[in-house]
Amino acid sequence: MNEWWSEQAAGLIFGIAGSVGGVLGGLLGAAAGALIPQGRGKPLVYGLFGTLVILAIASVALGLVALLGGQPRHVWMPPLLVGGVTLVSILPSGLCLPRWYRQAEQRRLEAGEFRRSL
Repeated sequence: MNEWWSEQAAGLIFGIAGSVGGVLGGLLGAAAGALIPQGRGKPLVYGLFGTLVILAIASVALGLVALLGGQPRHVWMPPLLVGGVTLVSILPSGLCLPRWYRQAEQRRLEAGEFRRSL
């Protein structure tokens, strides 16, 4: 079986993919940190989160197909590594997004009640 790509191509492709994933993760963190406390930006935050999860799952799937297909290590390891690191780093905070939005809404409601009581 022929290799899907060379070691040099793997370094280039997945170096860029890891960088893009890191930038998207940074954008997700910045958007979440700036918008969630205000209770705004749900479509943007959830969209970035969903995009990252889909790309990470696709990367892991590619790595698994390459591994099961008998490809050499430099073919299957980079996609597994990029996808796995992305999933492990964003899933915990992504699972907390709904709770953080509920907390922001609760704070908004409590502030409104406080203002009315004055």
